[in-house]
Amino acid sequence: MKTARSWWCYTRFSSEMQSASSCTDQERECLRRAEKLNLGHVETQRDEAVRAGAQAGKDGWRRIVAAADQGLVEGIIFEDLSRFSRDFFSGMSDIAQLKKLRVKFADSKMGIIDLDSPMGQMYVSFGLIRSQQETQQLGERSKRGLRGLVLGANHNSTYHPSFLRLVERVRAGAIGKLEHVDVHLSVPLRQLDARDHSHWMFREPRNIVLETCSGRDDVLR
Repeated sequence: MKTARSWWCYTRFSSEMQSASSCTDQERECLRRAEKLNLGHVETQRDEAVRAGAQAGKDGWRRIVAAADQGLVEGIIFEDLSRFSRDFFSGMSDIAQLKKLRVKFADSKMGIIDLDSPMGQMYVSFGLIRSQQETQQLGERSKRGLRGLVLGANHNSTYHPSFLRLVERVRAGAIGKLEHVDVHLSVPLRQLDARDHSHWMFREPRNIVLETCSGRDDVLR
């Protein structure tokens, strides 16, 4: 009798830069989202750094791929795509391989990702590019002795009045010292609404980064 396909949750604790509870926290978010999506029983796999400063291996990920080869994986859910891969090209290669096996992808923010749609492809590409850039930046900061310090993220929306009010409150000491700021924008992208997929920003994965992430890098320094 053929075993039913099921969803799998993959979490990753990359290095000493993260909390030791990282995988547990990621798994909790994944399972919470999976319940809302009615994904049924979810298998779990994780990869963790084995000692301080070590980079996580990928034994857990290889077990998921092996299960997918046997037709046992309906889909894979992540807390965030940055947990999936820190390298853009290997990440896209893995996605293509698993897509051929009819494996779906989801994360705790987006839900199930339609890999056949321009929006889904853009979301995946952007997530992997961002992940690779973060890894490179952390490596450079470590070399300079700035390990763990986040200098800031830029975006052209940081000139919006609401963001400027936040900056004023930070500089006035009304909020206190910030270690991290995570801003989620919920605004339409006109070209997507118009189904104008010929636009420059969609021609290569890196173009969307250049289009959306140009702006101030000093607002919270």
